[in-house]
Amino acid sequence: MCRSDQVEWVPVARRGHIYSYTVMSGVPGRRDLLIIPVVVALQDAPQLRLIMDVVDADPVDVRIGDELSIEFMTIADGWSYPVARRVAG
Repeated sequence: MCRSDQVEWVPVARRGHIYSYTVMSGVPGRRDLLIIPVVVALQDAPQLRLIMDVVDADPVDVRIGDELSIEFMTIADGWSYPVARRVAG
């Protein structure tokens, strides 16, 4: 229910597919930076969407529907964020 505090954490597989994406390059102050943000539909819960970056991929190879594995990258002091890697296939 919307705005409810009656929630339950449910584990899901760290797999999904690309629902939507874009390619960002040459952001201000970092003209060399290339980012591929994606909207991921989770394998176990396709109605849920997460936004994260695809890492270690050439943007010309990224397509809607590509299968992804989801990992968590540590950034600092125990903080981490999800990133996606394309699954070869």
